[in-house]
Amino acid sequence: MKQERLFGGPISAHASISGLEMVARYYDETEDQFKEITHQLPLKRHSIEIVIRAHPAQYELFFVVQEGEQSAGLVKLGEISSTALTTRRSGKESPNTRAHFAIYAQGAYDKSCFDPAHSEFVEWTAVSPRH
Repeated sequence: MKQERLFGGPISAHASISGLEMVARYYDETEDQFKEITHQLPLKRHSIEIVIRAHPAQYELFFVVQEGEQSAGLVKLGEISSTALTTRRSGKESPNTRAHFAIYAQGAYDKSCFDPAHSEFVEWTAVSPRH
């Protein structure tokens, strides 16, 4: 199996011993520590759609595995509070005080990744606030 990792802000998809995983890593300001949530993915290479819903007090993180014309459905990966992304804590802060998400290719398990991350599009859609 090819070892590869796609990493994005707090969201990443990467190869592991047990297969492919979607991982959310984030800072929990209430417990003052970093946390990680992991979901297993199919071993086949498919398109993965990452969905980030921004609300005034939090970001909801989702993903969808696309298998051709079929979709496995929206899977909630986790939530990150807005303050966790914008509050500076010594040794845990980002130099950016605004929320940002990035996707790039990275190797795993001491092996280089020679396949670049491929993104076809980014779409921003305004959603109405929760009631």
